[in-house]
Amino acid sequence: MSPEFAYFFALASSTCFAVASLIFADLSRRVSPLWMNAFKAVAAWIFFSLTLLVLQQPIPTSSAIVGALLISGALGLGLGDVFLLTAYARMGAARTLILFGFQPFFIGVAAHWLFNQPMTWIRMLALVFFMGCLFAFSLEKFRQQGHWEVYGLVAALLGVLLDNTGLLISRWAFEQDASMSAFQANFWRCLGAMIFFLILNRFRSVQLVSGWRTLTIDMRQLATLSAFLGTYLSLFLYLTAVKIGHLASISALGVAGPIITSGLECAYERRWPSKYLLVALLLFTIGFVILNVGT
Repeated sequence: MSPEFAYFFALASSTCFAVASLIFADLSRRVSPLWMNAFKAVAAWIFFSLTLLVLQQPIPTSSAIVGALLISGALGLGLGDVFLLTAYARMGAARTLILFGFQPFFIGVAAHWLFNQPMTWIRMLALVFFMGCLFAFSLEKFRQQGHWEVYGLVAALLGVLLDNTGLLISRWAFEQDASMSAFQANFWRCLGAMIFFLILNRFRSVQLVSGWRTLTIDMRQLATLSAFLGTYLSLFLYLTAVKIGHLASISALGVAGPIITSGLECAYERRWPSKYLLVALLLFTIGFVILNVGT
């Protein structure tokens, strides 16, 4: 598959997550963010297991690859999400997202040294537009909400670094076995996240079963739908992009998620988008065109 398709897979992944995040947010308020993360990890693992059975794809058993993917899931989908939720609670999602603007540069430097992926000037230019897009999107709420705080910043930075680490480990696993599919890799990544939450439950109750029981039938259906869309489908698309594409460019496209979410919120609340959102959309479009035309 052509590497250029990776950008569209990454964008589709961000779109799926953006739609599901509206449900994630509501369920996190109804039960808890920790429960929401644990539930979507379990649900996604079940979906990936069923997919492997239907497609009759074998589960990778190489000890090195399995170990790497388990660690990737525990760090990126487990511990990383805990830090990000802490950052959201302390200083809000808008401020936390600013730090994700630096993710492509972290990934780009690491991918250059680990996988010999070049950082051409055209890719750097596209990343600048993506960072500007994210900054424009975050600036409005940042001006409204006041000061920064050290604890929240550290938590957000740790979340970003853990997400990056999980991404790099996953790419390493694909380098070792190019025939491995995103379904196979995500089977182990979600299991790694489940193991993390199982260990965490010994110190802080996740309340997976009791939280599920508090939901109505309609809310249970929404929870399952959000896990399918925002975790199962989103992870499949994203890891497919990771497998075939340029890592820094793929991570940069993640900025589309909060923009799409904000646009959906505007539509749901029947209000016009702010000037900040319109600027962010313009910058994102320019960056996406540069990325596809110039690479």
